[in-house]
Amino acid sequence: MIYLITRSLVKDLYNFISSQFGFSPFKLFLSLRYTGRYISNFLVFSKMLRKSSPYSPKIFISPQLQNFNEEAGYTKSEYFAQDLFVAQKIFEKRPLRHVDVGSRIDGFVAHIATFMPIEVLDIRPITNEHYGIKFFKVDLMNNESCANFASLSLESVSCLHALEHFGLGRYGDSIDPNGHILGLVSIYNMMAHGGILYLSVPFSPNSSIHFNSHRCFSVQDIYQMIKLKFEIISLYGFSSISGIKDYTFTSSDNLRRDDCQLILLILRRI
Repeated sequence: MIYLITRSLVKDLYNFISSQFGFSPFKLFLSLRYTGRYISNFLVFSKMLRKSSPYSPKIFISPQLQNFNEEAGYTKSEYFAQDLFVAQKIFEKRPLRHVDVGSRIDGFVAHIATFMPIEVLDIRPITNEHYGIKFFKVDLMNNESCANFASLSLESVSCLHALEHFGLGRYGDSIDPNGHILGLVSIYNMMAHGGILYLSVPFSPNSSIHFNSHRCFSVQDIYQMIKLKFEIISLYGFSSISGIKDYTFTSSDNLRRDDCQLILLILRRI
C-alpha cells in the first residue's frame, strides 16, 4: 500500500512539473540520448546532398529529438475513442441541428463539421472560426449569459469531457462547487422534450475533485445529477486498457472491474 501511494505521488509530481512548468525529465533524457544520432544523420545527409547536386539548398539546424521512435499517432486515449464513437452516433442520427458544449474543437467538433454544421458554446474564446463551425462565447453557469439559449428546444446536444471542469476556475470561469450542476441545468433548459444529450465525464468508483483540473464522478453522482431531468438510453465505459464497452444492461460494478476512466451517457430529456 505504501509503495502504491508513493508511486502515485511521484507520478502526480512529475506530471505537475512537466505540464505546468515546461520541464520534462523524460524529454530531457530522450534529447540527450538522440543528440548523437541527430548529429550523425546531419553529417551523412549533408555529405550526400553535396554529392547529389552542385545547387543544393541551404540547410538550417532544426532538431526534433523525440520523434525517432514515436508511433505515427496517439490513438490509445479514451478521448480519441470517445470523439470518434459519438461522432459516428450523430452521423447515424443526422439531426437537423446539433449544438455542442465545450467539447474538443480539434477532435469531436471537427469530426461533426465534416458532415453537418455544428454550433459550439464555450466560455473560452475562439478567434479563428471555420466553415461549418459556429461559435458562441457563453458561460453556462450564468443565467444571464445563456439566456438567449434557454428556450432553443434543441433535439441534439453534446457535452464531452467538459462538465467536470465547470466551477473550478481552470478556464477563467467563476469558482463554484456546484458549477457542474448549474451547467447541466442550463443544458437541460435549452433542450426540447425528448431531445438527445451525449454526455461524458471522468469516472471513479468514489467521487473526487482534482483542483483545479477536473472532477471525477461516481455512478451515484451521475444518477443524482440526471434524476428527474433525463432518462438513460445507453451507457458506455471507455478504458485505454479494455476499450469501449456497453454497460447499459449490466451492473455498474462492472465499470470498476474493467478500469473505466470515462463514462458516456446517451440521455433523453424528460
